[in-house]
Amino acid sequence: MQAIKVAGIKYGVLSMDYNFLANQNGGKTSASKEKCQQIEDDTYNAYTNALKAVNGGNRAPLILGNHMNDWVCGAYTKALSRFIEDSHEREPNVRFISTSGPGQLDGCPGPDSAGGAAKAQRPEAVAEHGN
Repeated sequence: MQAIKVAGIKYGVLSMDYNFLANQNGGKTSASKEKCQQIEDDTYNAYTNALKAVNGGNRAPLILGNHMNDWVCGAYTKALSRFIEDSHEREPNVRFISTSGPGQLDGCPGPDSAGGAAKAQRPEAVAEHGN
């Protein structure tokens, strides 16, 4: 994971939802609807800006950790979903994968394959969109 810039925070925040929660809402998992929306928007913008930075720089993978929870009205999961959908439209060459199956990408042989003969499985969090 990377330290990424988040609105209103003077230093980079490690790119996982809990770290955002600790910095944006003092670790509290509930907030007003207005605060939830602000957290969602700030998180979405942080993800979007981080992707722009890596695409405009060394093109290193952008790793975002998310527990898929309902903290602060589900703000982090909503922000991640919006980010994946919008980024897929803007950046068609970017691939979104889950770390639940490293090496299990389209066309990549899995650890149980004999010389790559087994069909690779799709990770759970790959953004599925029509071609």
